[in-house]
Amino acid sequence: MVTEFNLIDIIYQVFALIIPVSIIILIIYFVRSTRKKSEQLKKIEQKINDLDKKVNSLSANDER
Repeated sequence: MVTEFNLIDIIYQVFALIIPVSIIILIIYFVRSTRKKSEQLKKIEQKINDLDKKVNSLSANDER
């Protein structure tokens, strides 16, 4: 009888520990992925701006 309660207590403690830890891990993962996506968008924007400048300079040269 005592061992059953101890086993149940152990299982409860494991789940009680896993749930907050998993929530913290999910929050960290979400923040990191959001930052990474933001950095990727900035890089893409810069590349688009560079291409736009090149196209504009080529079209300006063609008009001359």
